[in-house]
Amino acid sequence: MLSAGSFAATVSVRGTVSEKESGNPLAGADVILLGTKYGTSTDAGGYFEIAVAPGYYDIAVRCTGYRSETRKNILLQVGKTPSLHFMLEKEILKSAEIVVEGQRESDLDLMLPARVERIQLKSQRQTQNLDLAQMLSAGNSLFIKSYGAAGQLQTIALRGMSAEQTQVLLDGIPLNNMQLGSADLGLYNLSDLESVDIYRGGSVLFGGSGAVGGTVNLMPSVPSEKPAYLVRAGAASFKNFNAAFSIDLPVEKLKQRLYYGSESGENAYTTLRDGIKTELRNRDFSRRNFAYRNRISILPQLEFSSFFRTFKSEAGAPKAFLSAETEASNKARLKNENILAAFKVHYHGAQGEMRLQSYLRNEWMEYRDSAFLLNGQPLHSLHFNQEKGLMLSGRYLPFPALLLLGGAEASLQEINSSNAGVHRRARTAFYGSAGWQLFKDQISKSALILNTKLRLENDSNFGAIVLPGLGLTFHYRDLQLYSSVGRNYRAPSFNDLYWLPGGNPALRPEQSLNMESGVQYKTEFDVTLVSVNAGIYQNRVTDQIKWLPENGLWKPFNILEVDSRGIEIEGSVGHKNGLHRLWFNYRYGLAKKTAEEFDGDATMGNRLPLIPAEQWSAGLQSGWRNLSAGAQVSGTGFRYKTIQNDAQQILPSHQVWRFWSSVHFNVAGQKAAFSVSVENLLDTRYEVMPGYPMPPRNFRLGLSLTR
Repeated sequence: MLSAGSFAATVSVRGTVSEKESGNPLAGADVILLGTKYGTSTDAGGYFEIAVAPGYYDIAVRCTGYRSETRKNILLQVGKTPSLHFMLEKEILKSAEIVVEGQRESDLDLMLPARVERIQLKSQRQTQNLDLAQMLSAGNSLFIKSYGAAGQLQTIALRGMSAEQTQVLLDGIPLNNMQLGSADLGLYNLSDLESVDIYRGGSVLFGGSGAVGGTVNLMPSVPSEKPAYLVRAGAASFKNFNAAFSIDLPVEKLKQRLYYGSESGENAYTTLRDGIKTELRNRDFSRRNFAYRNRISILPQLEFSSFFRTFKSEAGAPKAFLSAETEASNKARLKNENILAAFKVHYHGAQGEMRLQSYLRNEWMEYRDSAFLLNGQPLHSLHFNQEKGLMLSGRYLPFPALLLLGGAEASLQEINSSNAGVHRRARTAFYGSAGWQLFKDQISKSALILNTKLRLENDSNFGAIVLPGLGLTFHYRDLQLYSSVGRNYRAPSFNDLYWLPGGNPALRPEQSLNMESGVQYKTEFDVTLVSVNAGIYQNRVTDQIKWLPENGLWKPFNILEVDSRGIEIEGSVGHKNGLHRLWFNYRYGLAKKTAEEFDGDATMGNRLPLIPAEQWSAGLQSGWRNLSAGAQVSGTGFRYKTIQNDAQQILPSHQVWRFWSSVHFNVAGQKAAFSVSVENLLDTRYEVMPGYPMPPRNFRLGLSLTR
């Protein structure tokens, strides 16, 4: 706002703009006097200065990747030169850039424009007693390949791709099993996670193979600056229990966090097959998690941190349910023990930063099946996998219109398996990225950004792989339009190459070409936030690996070509404080086989099995004072069980409702919350994977205490 006044003289407004989390100055931030033609940008040190006529002004500061800040009715008078200091908070954008929060890693800041989501978990931990897979499936229309209730295998598949083609990371470190190629989301507890980033579509900036369909990056909780703790306990139907405890213990410059969590359950619910009720067996589980994380700042620009996590579990590994007779012999058991350790050095300056991270992860598995005899002996297999890795990344802002990012990676994977033998492979990679701001107009609030990427991978088994990418984003006020194209790949897993019997050492890596375009509109009306996203995508995969029978054995071959394309729509409206919110997600996509496996192949053009064409979810949550409640429904379209697309062999479409409520209160000055939820409210009988019935209606209770 500008009032009438004397224009004979000018006054000067000066100030700085910096990042709230780190205190680092922000270069290239726009400082605008609203309703006038006056404006400027901050220099490399975050400083700005504008000479204007005296009067009252509304002054706004905007910077790509940060929440805007506006100060109203600032009086500028002759003889007075106010100095203003703005502290901007980072935010997640769902297209051109991904700007991370707090101590988040900067090598994810620039990727090809694509649909990106960040799910903050703090509020969900306090109000909803969910596991990670349920949260992603119910609220975000993500396809989770669930093999039953809690404690059973839960993998994620994005955009019509397989679980092996979806990369899962923990703070940037790969988690996909080295033998199987997929990652079990059930191994990671919400109580020790801060947020989840979901990147649909392949990105050339993520390390290693597997991001053909997309990437899920799990971010562990960061040690607090102040002493804090969290205690959670929960109980659910089918004798399921969980408990978690964490404590933050800062000692001067050393910030550290300890976490311990446990889960167990029997899951002895009944299912109905051919009119006969049968109690499912061998679906019990027991899990233990321990984690320690610390960070210390030796200098204001230099931080060291380390992370250690161990996971142990023992559970039934049931085969698909066929009948009451076969269920009696369902006795296979699986033990897991995983260890992950990482050390990181992070340097950040006014115009750039660098990070060096090393990691070690071990996977130990034991599988027993007393009902399966091999050479007259019950099946007993042992597997030990190990990966060592080193990652160096950095970014540099030579001037406000250009951001450069690059890095190098090296890793060594080794397996020692009773079924796949002893093998190793090494991988090195170099990558670079440039984000060019081709133009920016302060008056119209528009900008055009060009993203270029190049990643060079070298695998000791397959040689060099080149992965280029290109993207363009246009910003106009609250609207963003984006489009991108890029290549990615997936290397065969150790089981694909060496499993006995059946492995095929002659396999080639799968290759993919990802294309997508979309629009995002995000605005704020007083205290109401409105967000709408819509996009289309296409992913072409060649040399896809498929296991086929040959001479009585199953063996993998590079024969399948796949085309996956679809649309994704997302919308939400809610209060700024997050207490009231209405949202809706919808995805329609077809993943089809596009090449013959042999002359006259009648399955060419058919849909891939077990992948739904439609998924959607909707929900509403609200609250009053210390009470909150919500309801949501998620739907999945029908799926073919086989590539033959036989109408008699399908998994029917289904809808699943859930309801939850919570109450917040104080106990001796500590924050407490009690939650109750009803899962599968309408008692829908359905299967996500054939032969693995999902739980009927069930109930959950949760209690948390925090400081």
